[in-house]
Amino acid sequence: LMMLGGLVAGATDLMFTLPGYLMVGVLVLSTAAYLLLIKLLRASTGLSDAGLLYANNILALPMMSAYTALATDELARVADFPRLWDPSFVGVLVLAASQAFLLNLCIFRCTNINSPLVTSVTGQIKDILTTTLGFLMFPAETPVYAPNVAGGVIGLIG
Repeated sequence: LMMLGGLVAGATDLMFTLPGYLMVGVLVLSTAAYLLLIKLLRASTGLSDAGLLYANNILALPMMSAYTALATDELARVADFPRLWDPSFVGVLVLAASQAFLLNLCIFRCTNINSPLVTSVTGQIKDILTTTLGFLMFPAETPVYAPNVAGGVIGLIG
């Protein structure tokens, strides 16, 4: 039912792009693998949630740094940002980074206390709430069509 809901909602997507849908598919598979690995690695290594998160970040840092430096123009764009050292920008950046850390720590904790499935379901509930909020706050940018809503409802029932 979840896949059927996605197909119904996507059939009338006016902004359909195949690469976008392929990236979402990769995201879904990666997230499932990530949540399963958190549970397996916690059991096999005995690391705490914070230790596991630290190891995850240390292992990902070289790949993400290389990608950012070689495949994007992000470093140049950051260097050109006029308010890079503005105290209010730095404060918001630190706050956002802290929230990202806490979110990931909560994901690790939820996965280790419960199961990857429970973590996935709670993540989906969060996505439903943020998507609904986006529809309500930005109606001009997100046109709503009956088939899209029907597809979402079918997916939720699944």
